Order: sequence, then C-alpha cells, then structure tokens
Amino acid sequence: MHGNNFSQYTNGKTLELRETLLNLKHTLWDLLDEYYYLTNIVYSQIMYEYEMIFGDIEEEIEEKDRLARELSSKIENNSKKSIHNKYNNNYNNKYNNFGNTNQQIDATKSNYVPNCNVNLKYEVTQLYHQLAKKLHPDLAGETYEFKRFWHNIQDSYKQSDVQRLRMFYQTIINDDFTNQTENRRKEEISLKTEIQDIQFNINKLKNRISNLKNQEPYVFKDKLNDKLWIANRKQKLMLKLFHIDIEIINHQSKLRNLSANYQSVS
Repeated sequence: MHGNNFSQYTNGKTLELRETLLNLKHTLWDLLDEYYYLTNIVYSQIMYEYEMIFGDIEEEIEEKDRLARELSSKIENNSKKSIHNKYNNNYNNKYNNFGNTNQQIDATKSNYVPNCNVNLKYEVTQLYHQLAKKLHPDLAGETYEFKRFWHNIQDSYKQSDVQRLRMFYQTIINDDFTNQTENRRKEEISLKTEIQDIQFNINKLKNRISNLKNQEPYVFKDKLNDKLWIANRKQKLMLKLFHIDIEIINHQSKLRNLSANYQSVS
C-alpha cells in the first residue's frame, strides 16, 4: 500500500478510531449520569420511603447504640483508674500492658504521613478548577457540556470523588488536546490509547454502579411495598434493639461494680 492509497487508509482508520472514541465517551457520560441519578434522586426517594416506615425504630437504635458506646468508653476509663490505684508503684508498666488506646492512636498519627489523602485532595481541587474553567458559563458561555454535566461535576467535587472528576477531565478537557498532528501514525496510537483508557473507566464505573445497587438502601427499592418484607424487617430491627438494650444493662452493671471496687481501693 503506497502513496495516496496509504494516506486514504490511514485517514479512514483515524476517522474510524475517532468515531469509536466518541461513542465510548457518550457511553461513559451516560454511566456518569446514571451514577449521579442513583446517588442523588434515587437515594433520596428510597430514604424518604424507608424513613416513613422504619424511621422511628432506626432513630431509637442509633440513640441507644450511641449510649452503649458511651458506656463502653466509661468502663474502659474506669478500668484504667482502678488499675492505676491498685498498682500505683508500677503504674507505667502495668498501664502499658493493658494497652493505652489513646496513646497508641496518637503514636500512629504521629508516624503517619497522609500523602495519599493530601495528594487526592489536591488532585480533586485541580481537576475541578480545570473543569470549571472549561464549562462555567461566565467563562465559556452556557455550553451543552455545562447544561449536561455541571451539577454532576459539582456533586463529584463536594463528595471528593476523584474518579468521577478524572473521567470528566479525560472526556471533556482532554478533548481540547486531541492530536491534530500530520503524523497519522502517532495520532492513531494516541487515539487507541485513549480508547483503552475510556474502556477501562467504563468497566470501572459499571462495577461501581453494580456494587452500589447491591448495597443499602438501594436493595430496599423494590421491597418497600412488600408487606411481608416490611414485617420481617421490623422484626429484625426490634431484635437488634433488644440486643442493644441487653448490652446497655450489662454495661451499667459493670460500671456499678467498677465504681464500688474503685471506692473500696481508695
């Protein structure tokens, strides 16, 4: 294949790759729209219906679970005081043997350098600023991309969802830098690479959406009109509440015993 025939072939191949790339971008954008719809509209609808049915029980569970955790923390603190009084001379060694949770946490924090978190936060900000420059109507006018993606991008930024922001950046910002080089071979390689990247992101987002649909509260979507399921759910929640009540009673009993022991040692 020589001369004009090779040029026509490469031009045709490039056009085919560009069309494939554009179709993949639209697929990715549709998935980003679906994710936004699920996490904002569908989530709110499901939670409204769920709380209308189970809200009172869930609220009581949350309050009593918080009380149980507070009592557990008091037991731990009182246990340490009791150890301190009983083994005062060997306080440091004994106290460390029982494990100073707070000191362990502080030590972990002091040795921890949150490079990943810092870098991700920086990347989120940078990606958002680049997208805002491209899409915001004050800078670019009210474009199609602004109308379709702006709220989704805002939500991605608020949630610090770097994966979604990367996908928007790749398909909107990178589009400005599509190779216009006369070297068709380089352009073809560049297009193939971008196609692979977008296919990877499409699969990643599909998995993310699938996992989301298999989590609470999304798994409740088709069950909130099922009276049998509602009755069984209420029974499970009441059983959970019963176990928390038992836990609270046990914690209160331990606290009374620890308090009595502390007073006798003192």
